[in-house]
Amino acid sequence: MNRRELLKALSATGILLGAGIPISAARAARANQYYIFVSASGGWDVTSICDPKGDVLYSESRGVINHYPVSAIRQVGNIRYAPAINPNYAGLDWLDDFMRRHYSDLRVYNGINFGTNSHSLGTAMSTSGKHSSLQPVAPAFLAAPYGKDMPMPFYLGGGHGETGGLVGASRLTDVGMIQRLTESNPYLPDHVMAEIDWHHKQQMDELEYDMNSEAERNALLEFMQAHANKGEMARLADRLPASPSSGNKGRAEIAAAALAAGVTATVSLSSGGFDTHRNHDVNQNNAIMNYFELVSHLINELERQGIASQTMIVMSSDFSRTPWFNSGNGKDHWMTGSMMVWSRELNGNRVIGATDGQIKPVKLNKETLMPDSGGIELTPTHLHLALRERAGMLGSSYDRAYPLFGEVLDLLS
Repeated sequence: MNRRELLKALSATGILLGAGIPISAARAARANQYYIFVSASGGWDVTSICDPKGDVLYSESRGVINHYPVSAIRQVGNIRYAPAINPNYAGLDWLDDFMRRHYSDLRVYNGINFGTNSHSLGTAMSTSGKHSSLQPVAPAFLAAPYGKDMPMPFYLGGGHGETGGLVGASRLTDVGMIQRLTESNPYLPDHVMAEIDWHHKQQMDELEYDMNSEAERNALLEFMQAHANKGEMARLADRLPASPSSGNKGRAEIAAAALAAGVTATVSLSSGGFDTHRNHDVNQNNAIMNYFELVSHLINELERQGIASQTMIVMSSDFSRTPWFNSGNGKDHWMTGSMMVWSRELNGNRVIGATDGQIKPVKLNKETLMPDSGGIELTPTHLHLALRERAGMLGSSYDRAYPLFGEVLDLLS
């Protein structure tokens, strides 16, 4: 039995709680691998994105799933995707642009059972793999081995940011603040400031152990980040665009610069507007275009920084939306959704999983990942376990502290 098969068996039974893989091994397994999670806050409609159905009838009482015709569904390579769902939308079709540019590096996971219609539980499941507000989000978990070596190992530019105390979450989302942190003290020479910074860090490390609550620890960590080594922050500032963007695009620029500068290991970003209980086609379309404009800008920045080939982007949402319209021409919450992963290290142009005509998960064979009536339903937990395995952290002390239970599927090889 090889290591992968052993981990699969132990993870499914929970026996990993009694074993541990050294953290040095976890770090060595994926050196110079960066992870970015981009959340579609509010619950995206996957039938308007990567699991299109068209104007097929859901039921006599509920009506059609989508307003656009089946003939309008688009496809590039093996990936089918929806048209712009607002027929009056006149801007750039960012979904189409993203799919055409990046389908060869994209994996789509359809028919994922999120197990809830609750925003809070869905967000926790999407970002951590568990229905628990106390479970650290994946970027915090994956950054944990680097917590003592980087001034801001987990850059929280947006979205849910529970860390479980594993690592600090940096919220330095203002370019001006980053630039101010790099300024020299006008009254003391650099060597004196360096000595002060060293003693300051020693005191902060000791104080961290006396914190009684997660809120206290987070406040301390953010204070420490604001007094990080100026040389490291200067590297970040030097990599920012000459004319930084504002809003979510600006945070994407900070993220790419921080990763390339070696001050950050993982990132969380978000784009909202997806909770479309009314006027769905207009509002959801706007949210979709904003989201894929952000992700496209992020990839451009990763390319500009020279780290695109080392970065994995995970795209997800709280859950999806109903396969019918309500009386306000909106769509409500639905627990079967999709996730996507962009990476140049994977064989992309691939769709794993599916939904049936009722937008319910099609069960998959655990080995082949093909439809199998005797198989299993995909959940976000499966993808998070695959991420842990890929990062070399399955079975580590962090994994023992915050375990996930389920099958380890071949989703990211």
